[in-house]
Amino acid sequence: MSKSFYNLDEINPKLKILSDNYEIIKNEFFENRNKLIWTNWNSNNQYTSINDNPYNGWQVAALSCQYDYSMLKKSLEYSKIFNTNVHFDHDNELMYSDNAFILPKLFNFIKEVGIRCRVGISVLEPEKHIQWHVDPDPVVDDSIIIRGLWGLDVNANKDEYCYLSVNNNGTLETEHFVNNKFILFFGRSQHMVYNTLKTPRYCLCFDTQKIISDLL
Repeated sequence: MSKSFYNLDEINPKLKILSDNYEIIKNEFFENRNKLIWTNWNSNNQYTSINDNPYNGWQVAALSCQYDYSMLKKSLEYSKIFNTNVHFDHDNELMYSDNAFILPKLFNFIKEVGIRCRVGISVLEPEKHIQWHVDPDPVVDDSIIIRGLWGLDVNANKDEYCYLSVNNNGTLETEHFVNNKFILFFGRSQHMVYNTLKTPRYCLCFDTQKIISDLL
């Protein structure tokens, strides 16, 4: 892709609903984070770009993803991936986890915004880096996956910080994680996370499927 990072208008202008309700979402998260059920998607993420899984020290509290009807027969398999029971919202064609009951306000905002692909809250351990890698996201026909990261609890200051760098054909571009800030990028680009925070970094992590021609 020609760009390293995208803005809300290019990906989904309704994401501003999350920004406008940051305090509500943050407070619900703070009150309930110790109840959340975490997973690494029950896999080592088969990365072929590097030797080791870059996501050691990273986990996600899965919330929901779009389903197709073939997934209805595989609820036990997806329960292992989510590490919770899975449930189905047939009106919105969403499969969701027990975490959606723990964070109902956030889950309702996700549906209002129209986040259709995989979504959850990711946590990165203090001072844990994620080395350079390429996420093996699917490319289907004329569409790609844009990864979104939204700062939910990032205790950054002048001495402690966390940033994501993207290698765009040899040009490095960087965005810092900040509370209530979106970072939107193409997951199949080479990227890394450098982290000196002394506390865990929490972000809403989500995918958006976009037509390639709409991003050119």
